[in-house]
Amino acid sequence: MKKYLAIIMMMLMVLSVAATAPVLDLNSIDPTSVNEGESVVIDLEDYVTYNGDKSADLTYEVSPSSPGTLVGSVWTFDTEFDDSGSYDMTFKAINDTDESADTVTIDVVDVPASLEVSTILIGDESQPRGEEATTTFTIKNTGGDAITGVSVSATSSDADAELVIVSVSGSSIAPGAEVTVNIKGFIPLDLDAVNSNGEKVSIKVGTITVSSSVSDKTADVDMEAENNLVIKDMDLFIDGDKEGIDNEDEVTDIKPGVEIEAVVEIDNRFDDTGDCDTDGTDCEIEDIEVTIIIDDGDLDIDEDIDFGDLKADDDDSDSVTFDLDDDIDEDTYKMEISLTGDDENGARHGEYWEVTLDVEKERDEITIYDMTLNPSTVSCNNGNEFSLRIDAENTGRDDQKKVVLTIRSSKLDIFDKTLPFKLDENDDITKTLDFEVPKDTNPGTYYVEVTSYYDIDEESEIELLQIVVPDCDAIEEEEEEEPEEDDNIVYVDPDEFPEVPGEGVIIGQPDEEASKGDVFSSETYIVLLVVGILIVLLLIAILMSSLMKK
Repeated sequence: MKKYLAIIMMMLMVLSVAATAPVLDLNSIDPTSVNEGESVVIDLEDYVTYNGDKSADLTYEVSPSSPGTLVGSVWTFDTEFDDSGSYDMTFKAINDTDESADTVTIDVVDVPASLEVSTILIGDESQPRGEEATTTFTIKNTGGDAITGVSVSATSSDADAELVIVSVSGSSIAPGAEVTVNIKGFIPLDLDAVNSNGEKVSIKVGTITVSSSVSDKTADVDMEAENNLVIKDMDLFIDGDKEGIDNEDEVTDIKPGVEIEAVVEIDNRFDDTGDCDTDGTDCEIEDIEVTIIIDDGDLDIDEDIDFGDLKADDDDSDSVTFDLDDDIDEDTYKMEISLTGDDENGARHGEYWEVTLDVEKERDEITIYDMTLNPSTVSCNNGNEFSLRIDAENTGRDDQKKVVLTIRSSKLDIFDKTLPFKLDENDDITKTLDFEVPKDTNPGTYYVEVTSYYDIDEESEIELLQIVVPDCDAIEEEEEEEPEEDDNIVYVDPDEFPEVPGEGVIIGQPDEEASKGDVFSSETYIVLLVVGILIVLLLIAILMSSLMKK
């Protein structure tokens, strides 16, 4: 019996050791295919299943030992252009008590000879116009066979660019090798530095053609020239608060409904010596314009500043003002600033900025955006009762359940308020409150506070309403002054007409000039008229008597 118990105990111990031994398994690695000239990288640790410490317990082997190299758990095969074929590689993961292996096939594909031309750019952002510039580029054989008979030619699409191939470092290219080409060109005086949006650009001025034993290849030739029109400085005045900005800045804590004034200072960086027509210096930049655009989500802003022309080595400053809507969402908005202008040779200069505006709402905010008083003024004739219409909006992030609007003036003894009301985010409402200006109020200017509250008594915003109380006594005295003269005025001598004149009659001596001009209303005119009639009658009588005698 004891013998059987001993055997059972030994079996249990073996099972216990087996159960606690780490499990090691190198999982299957998928076959891999690459082109000649490419690399294969396999990290064996990624394929191992092991319930112990991989880094401490495991080592790795590969056979055959070449191609490729094994460092730690990573096997790398940098293929050459003569490595085409299939390779069966066996990888092992090993610990103190066990090992696991997997075999994977690596296929390296033969690639035919092919030409690859690098980017060709003559000049840069500091390149003056009106002079020659050179650059180099490479032609690479990306295939597995040699390329011979290599030649390169250049063609200018802009005649002023005058592209010329200066040298080629070789006429044959081994697999994976490259040759270097030197090219020169003339930087035209009218070469643009920026596009119509003010963004830096390179301009295509021609092409190069590579001829060889296997194929021909063409590539574009681009040029860049210096930009001489820049934004020297820019400030945003957000509801009067100054914020200096630069390209790619973020302006935070902007509230909906604010007024923003953008002040832009620009600079013509041309040297003011030389000749613009011949060497591209001392150039005036014309038709300069700054455009500010926010076309992002809730915002649609498009404003222009027209600077006109700017002489070399001179600067100028101008501004534009715009408002953000009251109901825009809390978010970030992209503001684009584009500056462009053309120099005397027709080359475009300028700059492009992007600035992020971070609009943030208060959690609780009730904005009073308009007030209308009816009647609009205090009048001596209209009485003293008024209605005030208040337009308010919930410009905060939260819906409000207990909004209150009040009006208050201690000097006018005015106070009134609305009942609490609900106002959800971005919703607006109109409320009317009535008040009376006391009749015995002294003349002067008074202010009524219009206040918004949330949660009944949490103050949000205060606006002031101006009320002018006129001096009614002074107005009455002015009305009692001498009435205006009628157009038809009759001057009367008070000695001849002592009785009180009627309406429209002015007592006093006639104005000298007026009496001289009013001949037809005088006594002299009447006497002359009578004498004239008598003379005419006398002449008629004499004429008739003469006729009767005949």
